[in-house]
Amino acid sequence: MSIANVGAPAVAGLRWASRFAGSGIYEIDYAGGWYVGGCYWNDGASLNLYRTQDGINWQKVKVTDNLQLVDLAQSGGTWLALTNNGSVFRSVNSGGNWTLAGTVPGIGSNGTSVDNYNTSSIVYNNGTWVFVSDKTAYRSSNNGTTWSSNATGSDMALRDLGVGNGVLVAIGEGGEIRTSSNAGQTWTKRTSSTDLTLNSVAFGNGRFVVVGSNGLVLTSTDNGTTWVSQASGSSSDLRSVSFGNNVFVRSDGYVSSDGIVWSTPQGGWGPAYYDDGVIYGNAGWLMGSGTVHQSVAGDVPNGYNTISVSGTVGQSLSY
Repeated sequence: MSIANVGAPAVAGLRWASRFAGSGIYEIDYAGGWYVGGCYWNDGASLNLYRTQDGINWQKVKVTDNLQLVDLAQSGGTWLALTNNGSVFRSVNSGGNWTLAGTVPGIGSNGTSVDNYNTSSIVYNNGTWVFVSDKTAYRSSNNGTTWSSNATGSDMALRDLGVGNGVLVAIGEGGEIRTSSNAGQTWTKRTSSTDLTLNSVAFGNGRFVVVGSNGLVLTSTDNGTTWVSQASGSSSDLRSVSFGNNVFVRSDGYVSSDGIVWSTPQGGWGPAYYDDGVIYGNAGWLMGSGTVHQSVAGDVPNGYNTISVSGTVGQSLSY
């Protein structure tokens, strides 16, 4: 693994405004004009999700009782929500209503469960929904109704899953990287040349970008076969990366067109312990870190605040 120092010209850093939605948003996705997000723990006794079209005004939608959200995903107008006991809920109206689609076998039985730390994002690849939990890949070809499992061969817990050019890239603890070109049925080990934890992977502009502990950034331009370490400008743990609007955005607010040259946020940003969901849509970038951050043009209307705040759904907080 080598250090690459040459990349595309730097793109302008983003400006971020603080938003607020319900009990906190950490997982978030976008499709069909709607951002849909949720918290990794119950909002009271219920699992509630929140959705917005503009990042400011939010609607609260109840999914079920006594379960916790693990991940959200969407493709072709279908949304799936995975919960900690393996129940999968489905929405076909941009998160407005949810029904039980199916249950992942072996999860929720004998006291087992899945959690957001060692369970990847759900991705859609060639007609199949796939996620990885611990060291196992789970697959559904009927929109979450039934699921099968396949061993990845990994000795380490896997934390995230990305897709690009028909290839799945699973990443995790100890620098573990596995790839699959048949929708998660079989997996090949790849060399990352690091033993740091890899937290998140995204695909765009013909390359995969991975972020991890201690400011680690890796890139691959050959479908995940080989990886190059890049200077990130940070020594902090990077929790998430996403691609949209022709750029990659990290959970610390940095932005890059190629994963090599990174620009710092221009304003309105401060660190948070959890920075998980990052997604681009019609209202710009939204980032879930409890308080939702939104990319904005011009002056930042309200800054980041690390103190606890309270409010109602649809309230934009000013400081």
